[in-house]
Amino acid sequence: MKFAVALAALAGLASAATSSINIVLESSDPNFNGNGTSSIHEGAGINYMLVSYVSQGQTFDYDSSAGTISYPLTDEITTYFSSYGGIYQVSVYDSGYFYSFDSDGYLLANGTIPPAYACKNMNDPYQYTTYSYGLANVTSTFSDCHDVKLKKVDVSSSSTTSSSTLVPVTTSSAVPTHSYPNATSTGNASIIASATYTPITVTTNAAVSNNAANGGIFVGLATFLFLYMM
Repeated sequence: MKFAVALAALAGLASAATSSINIVLESSDPNFNGNGTSSIHEGAGINYMLVSYVSQGQTFDYDSSAGTISYPLTDEITTYFSSYGGIYQVSVYDSGYFYSFDSDGYLLANGTIPPAYACKNMNDPYQYTTYSYGLANVTSTFSDCHDVKLKKVDVSSSSTTSSSTLVPVTTSSAVPTHSYPNATSTGNASIIASATYTPITVTTNAAVSNNAANGGIFVGLATFLFLYMM
């Protein structure tokens, strides 16, 4: 009985250490203040962080004991929030930083608030930051950079959106189409060998109405022929 109680207590502690969060922006620039963030595929096991206008953005798992912010790609593959080469990203590689949040909800990396900027033209492999703002911790090699701070918002107190529906901030309606190159498999970085990023096609109400009208004509004609053959 005591063993069962101990196990329940340990499970409760583990649950309390992990929570679901969004990472949002705070900025003196109203174009960025309060916006969410999301990640997008840029390579094998690598996703760059972008600024998003949809709800609070992508939902992450925050483990306060381990100091990690993660996102599960599959049951077997977990990606981690980190920064490499001056770029904030979510990848299968743990950066080694211990992430936490201060009493005001600001992100801390090894106990200090890290620099953060919303930038364009970050030389990302698929050039998404030509149109959208990515997140960086340096400005020297990027353009159109704006100071931001990264804050935590608990999912229980926010309105969240599935990461599959996130739309990054963009200044152009152009959507790039890419065929991802074959990815190599290295341990936890095993990714699907190839995939295609295809723009979403939206059917307008007018098109829907035309389809409905054509369908009505077809049904009417079929009914007439059936009655005529009788």
